[in-house]
Amino acid sequence: MFSITVGLEHDKDPYLKPWKYRDWAETDSYPQYGKITMYYGGGFVVEFGNDLEADLEMIQFLEENMWLDQLTRAVFLEFAVYNPVSNVHIFGMNLVEFQSVGGKYTFGLRSPWILYRIKELANNSQDK
Repeated sequence: MFSITVGLEHDKDPYLKPWKYRDWAETDSYPQYGKITMYYGGGFVVEFGNDLEADLEMIQFLEENMWLDQLTRAVFLEFAVYNPVSNVHIFGMNLVEFQSVGGKYTFGLRSPWILYRIKELANNSQDK
Protein backbone atom coordinates (compact mmCIF):
# COMPACT_ATOMS: atom_id res chain seq x y z
CA MET A 1 0.00 0.00 0.00
CA PHE A 2 1.19 3.49 -0.84
CA SER A 3 1.40 5.96 2.03
CA ILE A 4 2.41 9.61 1.99
CA THR A 5 2.69 12.52 4.34
CA VAL A 6 1.09 15.82 3.49
CA GLY A 7 3.55 18.63 2.90
CA LEU A 8 5.09 20.98 0.38
CA GLU A 9 6.50 18.09 -1.66
CA HIS A 10 3.04 17.50 -3.19
CA ASP A 11 3.53 20.37 -5.62
CA LYS A 12 6.97 19.20 -6.76
CA ASP A 13 6.61 15.44 -7.17
CA PRO A 14 4.22 14.33 -9.95
CA TYR A 15 3.60 11.05 -8.10
CA LEU A 16 2.40 12.87 -4.97
CA LYS A 17 0.21 15.51 -6.68
CA PRO A 18 -2.74 13.12 -7.28
CA TRP A 19 -3.19 12.65 -3.52
CA LYS A 20 -3.54 16.34 -2.68
CA TYR A 21 -7.10 17.71 -2.65
CA ARG A 22 -7.42 20.93 -4.62
CA ASP A 23 -10.38 23.28 -4.25
CA TRP A 24 -12.21 24.93 -7.14
CA ALA A 25 -10.08 28.10 -7.03
CA GLU A 26 -6.83 26.15 -7.20
CA THR A 27 -8.03 24.04 -10.15
CA ASP A 28 -9.58 27.09 -11.87
CA SER A 29 -12.77 25.14 -12.41
CA TYR A 30 -16.47 25.72 -12.12
CA PRO A 31 -19.48 23.57 -11.14
CA GLN A 32 -20.48 20.77 -13.50
CA TYR A 33 -23.79 18.96 -13.63
CA GLY A 34 -23.74 15.21 -13.92
CA LYS A 35 -26.60 12.75 -14.12
CA ILE A 36 -26.37 11.87 -10.42
CA THR A 37 -25.38 15.18 -8.82
CA MET A 38 -23.62 18.51 -9.27
CA TYR A 39 -19.87 18.71 -8.74
CA TYR A 40 -18.51 21.97 -7.34
CA GLY A 41 -15.08 22.01 -8.94
CA GLY A 42 -12.66 20.67 -6.34
CA GLY A 43 -11.02 17.28 -6.27
CA PHE A 44 -7.92 15.22 -6.78
CA VAL A 45 -6.14 16.10 -10.04
CA VAL A 46 -3.77 14.28 -12.37
CA GLU A 47 -2.35 16.28 -15.27
CA PHE A 48 -1.28 14.45 -18.40
CA GLY A 49 0.90 15.96 -21.09
CA ASN A 50 2.06 15.00 -24.55
CA ASP A 51 4.50 12.26 -23.51
CA LEU A 52 2.57 9.03 -24.02
CA GLU A 53 5.13 6.85 -22.24
CA ALA A 54 5.16 9.04 -19.11
CA ASP A 55 1.35 9.24 -19.12
CA LEU A 56 0.99 5.46 -19.37
CA GLU A 57 3.51 5.08 -16.55
CA MET A 58 1.43 7.46 -14.40
CA ILE A 59 -1.78 5.54 -15.19
CA GLN A 60 -0.11 2.28 -14.17
CA PHE A 61 1.16 3.90 -10.96
CA LEU A 62 -2.33 5.18 -10.12
CA GLU A 63 -3.88 1.75 -10.77
CA GLU A 64 -1.31 -0.03 -8.62
CA ASN A 65 -1.90 2.39 -5.76
CA MET A 66 -5.71 2.36 -6.04
CA TRP A 67 -6.16 6.05 -6.79
CA LEU A 68 -9.70 5.22 -7.89
CA ASP A 69 -11.47 3.28 -5.17
CA GLN A 70 -14.95 2.51 -3.84
CA LEU A 71 -15.32 6.09 -2.58
CA THR A 72 -14.67 7.63 -6.02
CA ARG A 73 -17.88 9.23 -7.30
CA ALA A 74 -16.76 10.89 -10.54
CA VAL A 75 -13.85 11.15 -12.95
CA PHE A 76 -13.55 14.12 -15.31
CA LEU A 77 -11.28 13.98 -18.32
CA GLU A 78 -10.75 17.43 -19.81
CA PHE A 79 -8.68 17.95 -22.93
CA ALA A 80 -7.83 20.42 -25.68
CA VAL A 81 -6.67 19.63 -29.21
CA TYR A 82 -5.52 22.14 -31.81
CA ASN A 83 -5.54 21.68 -35.59
CA PRO A 84 -3.21 24.31 -37.10
CA VAL A 85 -4.37 23.62 -40.66
CA SER A 86 -7.93 24.75 -39.95
CA ASN A 87 -7.09 26.94 -36.91
CA VAL A 88 -9.65 25.10 -34.79
CA HIS A 89 -9.35 24.24 -31.11
CA ILE A 90 -11.43 21.39 -29.72
CA PHE A 91 -12.16 21.50 -26.00
CA GLY A 92 -13.66 18.38 -24.55
CA MET A 93 -14.85 16.94 -21.27
CA ASN A 94 -15.76 13.35 -20.53
CA LEU A 95 -17.40 12.45 -17.24
CA VAL A 96 -17.88 9.05 -15.65
CA GLU A 97 -20.06 9.01 -12.53
CA PHE A 98 -19.95 6.00 -10.25
CA GLN A 99 -23.00 4.99 -8.25
CA SER A 100 -22.54 3.76 -4.69
CA VAL A 101 -24.24 0.47 -5.70
CA GLY A 102 -21.75 -0.19 -8.51
CA GLY A 103 -23.29 1.28 -11.68
CA LYS A 104 -21.88 4.10 -13.76
CA TYR A 105 -23.06 6.87 -16.08
CA THR A 106 -20.99 8.44 -18.83
CA PHE A 107 -21.28 11.86 -20.42
CA GLY A 108 -19.21 13.56 -23.12
CA LEU A 109 -19.11 17.14 -24.37
CA ARG A 110 -16.96 18.54 -27.17
CA SER A 111 -16.89 22.18 -28.29
CA PRO A 112 -15.06 23.39 -31.40
CA TRP A 113 -13.72 26.94 -31.25
CA ILE A 114 -12.11 29.03 -33.95
CA LEU A 115 -9.76 31.42 -32.22
CA TYR A 116 -8.42 34.36 -34.18
CA ARG A 117 -4.99 35.68 -33.58
CA ILE A 118 -4.75 39.14 -32.01
CA LYS A 119 -2.74 40.39 -35.00
CA GLU A 120 -5.55 39.43 -37.40
CA LEU A 121 -8.09 41.23 -35.25
CA ALA A 122 -5.93 44.32 -35.04
CA ASN A 123 -5.44 44.40 -38.82
CA ASN A 124 -9.17 44.04 -39.40
CA SER A 125 -10.03 46.87 -37.02
CA GLN A 126 -7.47 49.22 -38.69
CA ASP A 127 -8.93 48.55 -42.14
CA LYS A 128 -12.31 49.98 -41.09
